[in-house]
Amino acid sequence: MGVVNHNPSVAGKSLMVGVALAVAAELFENQLFVFSAAQIQAGIHASQFEYSMIALAYAVTAICMIFTQGHWVRTWGYRRFLIGSLVWFCLASLLCLCATNAWQLGAARVLQALGGGTLFTTTRVFLQTHIPIKKRAQAVRIYLMGVFGPSALAPLLASSSIQLWGWQAIFFIPVPLALLALLLLWPTLPPRYGKVAEVSPADLPLTSIGLVMLGIFSIQLALTEWRFNYFSGLGHIPLLLMVGIGLAWYFVWHQTRHPQPLLRLHELGNASYLMGLFFYFWYYLLSNSNAYVFPLFLEKALGYSFISAGLLLTITSLFGLLVMLAYFRYSSRLSSKRPFMVFALIAMSVYGVGMALLPADASMFDIGLLTAMRSVFTVLLVIPLAGLTFAELDEDIFAHGYQTKNILRQISATLAVSVGAVMVENQQLQHSVAAKPGFWSSLQLQIGNITGHVDSVWVISDPYRHALYLACGDVFRWQGMAALAILLILLKQKRLR
Repeated sequence: MGVVNHNPSVAGKSLMVGVALAVAAELFENQLFVFSAAQIQAGIHASQFEYSMIALAYAVTAICMIFTQGHWVRTWGYRRFLIGSLVWFCLASLLCLCATNAWQLGAARVLQALGGGTLFTTTRVFLQTHIPIKKRAQAVRIYLMGVFGPSALAPLLASSSIQLWGWQAIFFIPVPLALLALLLLWPTLPPRYGKVAEVSPADLPLTSIGLVMLGIFSIQLALTEWRFNYFSGLGHIPLLLMVGIGLAWYFVWHQTRHPQPLLRLHELGNASYLMGLFFYFWYYLLSNSNAYVFPLFLEKALGYSFISAGLLLTITSLFGLLVMLAYFRYSSRLSSKRPFMVFALIAMSVYGVGMALLPADASMFDIGLLTAMRSVFTVLLVIPLAGLTFAELDEDIFAHGYQTKNILRQISATLAVSVGAVMVENQQLQHSVAAKPGFWSSLQLQIGNITGHVDSVWVISDPYRHALYLACGDVFRWQGMAALAILLILLKQKRLR
């Protein structure tokens, strides 16, 4: 996205809060949409595949906007681009609210991604390149409150608002945040801030963009369909992956030779940055696969209500905010930030193994203690990781590095949901096959003879629920072991300290 050196730096708490609210609107909406998946599906009478296609449409559109975001900022300036994005996001959110079927919601989500898909990237790059160094630490802390704060409230707000007003409410809740961001950014950003005179919309390499978006769509579609075609045969999925990877490779080749590339990929070969992307990939993979499995486990396997799930996740997420505030206060006492990342991965290992060992009648308190460990992982891994990953990138290349990281975020999120779904269904099938006719009744009878009562804490009477309970446990165990493996790699590598 190129840094515009001739613009004066700007700072002020109103601006910082406005930027934080802008990113909060995007991430808050994404959290609401993921957490309320089952309710949205029921509301628009969509199948799981149709819902996945809606999510895919948003992700691909967001990636397209991230690719071109730097160009639009240079063309229109930060003020016009941010305000235009927020206005567009609000209007598209209202369209989502009016949708009555999968096609209408899919089209509205595409429009929503045109406005909201770049808010995370644009706001973070703005802080790094246009806030004075002396005030940047304060700006980043306010920004992180925008990233984690409203998102922590998303599960409780989603569950309570859906109960009161229906599934459409989740598309209205982020609008006030976006409008407040608008009110704060409008007077604090200079009109042409970030604009470059010699850039025009016609400078976009449309052919290259079209080909890479076709490639990204092919990769994302292959990952999504893998989830639904795993048991019936992979079929065309390898072909989609080959086409997608081939087109993405062509884009990389084209960008390294273009005089004004959208992404200066040839300058992103820094070893610390690449190592950071590796850990980002696993962070997003573990976080998003867990976001898919956890509600399934809590509601479908253990039988807790949607409201209870929302309350539990919000309480534990608020605990994560306290951990973040403690990090802000005490992290400066350690010259190395790696110990925080080590602790985060240990917490994720404890969470994964602990969830796998939970009895079928586990209390909300027991689940909450373990879920608090996941909140520790979310905060203490990604905040130090962000600083270490981009520390060696010059400011004029930071934007390109952050764009690339957020493209990785969108792709890994799709992969994570596919991996989580396939693992749950595969393990559930295996556990169901293992349970031969008469298995459930005989097993309960045996345990009843030993314990003196039939309602054992380790056995659910419904075969489907019990198989799902065991399958989710297997996935949690895998997540814990994966976190442990990543921990060993973190300790072994020497780039991120």
